[in-house]
Amino acid sequence: MISFWLVLSAEVFGSSV
Repeated sequence: MISFWLVLSAEVFGSSV
């Protein structure tokens, strides 16, 4: 489930920035 982690990381990273 790599895509799941990619999306999750993108969301967290986007919110952090």
